[in-house]
Order: sequence, then structure tokens, then C-alpha cells
Amino acid sequence: MLGAAAAAAALASGAMPAPVAAQEAYLPSTRWQVDFGQDGCVALRDFAVGEQTYHLVVKPNLIGERYELALIEPGWRGKTQSRAATIGFDGAAQQVPALRYADQQAGRVVTSWFAEDLRDLAGVERLDLQFAGQRMAFALTQTGPVVEALSACREQLADYYNMGEGRLAEGPKGDGMVFHARNYPKFLGLDGEEGIIRAMLLLDETGAVVDCSLLSFAGDAIFMAHSCGMLRELARFEPAIGHNGAPARSVHITPAIHWRIAGNKSDALSEQFLARDALLWGGVREEEPLLLESRKVGDAREGGRNDAVRGGDDHGGRLLRPPGKR
Repeated sequence: MLGAAAAAAALASGAMPAPVAAQEAYLPSTRWQVDFGQDGCVALRDFAVGEQTYHLVVKPNLIGERYELALIEPGWRGKTQSRAATIGFDGAAQQVPALRYADQQAGRVVTSWFAEDLRDLAGVERLDLQFAGQRMAFALTQTGPVVEALSACREQLADYYNMGEGRLAEGPKGDGMVFHARNYPKFLGLDGEEGIIRAMLLLDETGAVVDCSLLSFAGDAIFMAHSCGMLRELARFEPAIGHNGAPARSVHITPAIHWRIAGNKSDALSEQFLARDALLWGGVREEEPLLLESRKVGDAREGGRNDAVRGGDDHGGRLLRPPGKR
């Protein structure tokens, strides 16, 4: 079973490389651990720095080459933040969206960077991570075999969840649409933020959601974590049926879910989402997106970004499982 699992999610986007400031790289204190779990494929490595231990986590999507790179630090600080940040591979930088939130119960802070191509990690010996004013560097080894192992894990996981044409007699019943416009995170209304996502759910033999990952996305990272949090907490399905007549594991791909404030519409954001989504499917999917249009701008509400990451606006939800040891 998984000893590490990643779950915060956000918009990934291509950008012009930015220079990465050179600094001393932390050395690993453990070997890579690649977990072939039933709820995802995860690679984990620890870096002991003085009395603190940092956990570096890599979690690829099951479809395509996009992946999440997460850093878990001990402690508790600040509010949830989402912004553009930088990943550097042997000095070559990529600007990507990122999300940071605090898991107070576990006493740790999780920062996730959302990158485009897992194959970029193969052969890398130095990893630079930047978020807001924080910059850290990590010395890596054996990244090629780790990428190969994660790719093999994804193939096994796809088989385990019966992905592929003709694998099931009947697919799962239900659409997982647990959203309402009132679930828009109200504190984001002050800035008129907008977000579009498409998620993939792994479902067990009972139809319960085992994992949620974001396949395509555009906009503020908070919407991505917010959407997956609600799906994990609230979505229910009738299970798929195998050719033997018994309930079976399966996957469910959601339609595009579009969060926005009434009157605020970004054609550029929609075009970005459609272009990124088409890369996965070899073309634009013919469908109507689920539009969640809030008419309340700037409503005050208790809580804030950490509550949005937990799940639905009207439901307490549980904090998205952060990467790291459980």
C-alpha cells in the first residue's frame, strides 16, 4: 500500500524559462522509494537538513505525462497560497503554477508544483524549487530508473482499474456532479478569480472514489484543490460491472468544470484550457462544460483558503491528503 500519496492539485502552464539562482543543494538521506499503491503511483525521497527532514514526492497522472512535484516540510505557518513558481532541472528553469497549504493536524506544510512532462525529470542531478521568497535545491540521483518505475506503475494501475476499451460490461453510473455555484470560494470573489478543470476519478468495486487527479486545468490553483476535495468527499457512483457480472473497479472522467463570477469571463483562459485538454485526447472533446457561475462577489466568510482546499464551501470536507508518510 502507499506509504506516500499526493493530492493537492492546480493549474500547470508552459512559460518561458527563468534563471535559477545557484545555491548549495541538500543531499538525500534515504534512497528513492517508489510505491505501487492502489490509489496512485508515488516516488518519495527524504532529505535531512539539520534537525529537520524534508520529503520530496513525485506523483504522475495516470493519463498523459503531467505530474505533481511536492515538498513536505515540518511545521505550521501562514495561509494557503497559490501562485506561479519555478522548478529548475540542472539549471534549466520552468515556470509552473503551484499551491502551498498547511496541514495543521499533521504539523506540516505542503507545497506542490504542477509540471508538464515527467520525462523531464529523467537524468536530472540537481533540482531547484522556488515558491514566493523561498528557494531550495536538492541533489538527485537515479532519476532515470525512478521515472521508468513510475511509468511501469502507471501501466499496472491502469490495468488494475480496467482502463481500456472492452474491459467492462458496463461503466460506473453517476456523473459525480456534486457542485453548485454557491460552492465558489467566496474570498476569491474579491478578485473575480476564474478556473476550469477536468478530473479523473479512480473508483473501487463499490463505486467509492479512491483518488482524484486533475487531467487538464487553467486558472487559480485554489479551484483545482477545491474541486478535487469536493469530488473525493461527496461524489458517489454505482459501480461498474465486469464481464463476469460482478462489480468492478473503474475510472470516471469528469466534464470540464468552469468556476467563475457572473460577468467575468476570460476567453484566453478558456482557450488555454481547451488547448491543454486537446493535448491529452488528440483533439477537442465535444461536450458542454459544467458552468458554476457565482453571483455573489466579495462575500465575507469565515475561514479562507485552507477551508477551500478542504472541500465544499457548504461542507466541512476533509483536507486533501497531502503527500508524505501516513
